Amino acid sequence: CTVLHENGHALFPNGSPEAGRIGGEALGIIDEVKAEITYRALIPEMIERGGIEGSEKEWALGMLGRVLQQLRDQPEGDFYFYDAVYPLNCLIESGAVTFTENKLQIENIDLYYETMKNAAREVLKLYEDEDMNEEKAKKWIQKRCKANKTVAEVADFIKTVKIQ
Repeated sequence: CTVLHENGHALFPNGSPEAGRIGGEALGIIDEVKAEITYRALIPEMIERGGIEGSEKEWALGMLGRVLQQLRDQPEGDFYFYDAVYPLNCLIESGAVTFTENKLQIENIDLYYETMKNAAREVLKLYEDEDMNEEKAKKWIQKRCKANKTVAEVADFIKTVKIQ
């Protein structure tokens, strides 16, 4: 996942005019969210073309594990906390993933990846918006990267789990 995430930073890299419109701390946050969400959207195609091994379900579970690790280990407000919250917010809002009785469940694998594609498009549109500025970017972060009620419950729960 790390190499795939790092490749995502090459899309609208820092120093590009598109990144410059976002600016400031908002750019740091959105850059991490972008790097994380863009590779997630491409997993089915990478598997189909033989670029990576494993099934869509295995990758989806692995990516959920990464989200849980980040929710557990990163403080709220950390750039990596946001890049975990955003995809999980999207997955739960779409119904692709549910959290009931302290269990995170993928309900629909096709919807999971369609949600990731839509989420990636949403983030890339921030860079493509010629009227984007740091204030608008901060508002997007507040709206889309703050843990929704269910994601907040997941974050609270995962912090109580003892890992041996």
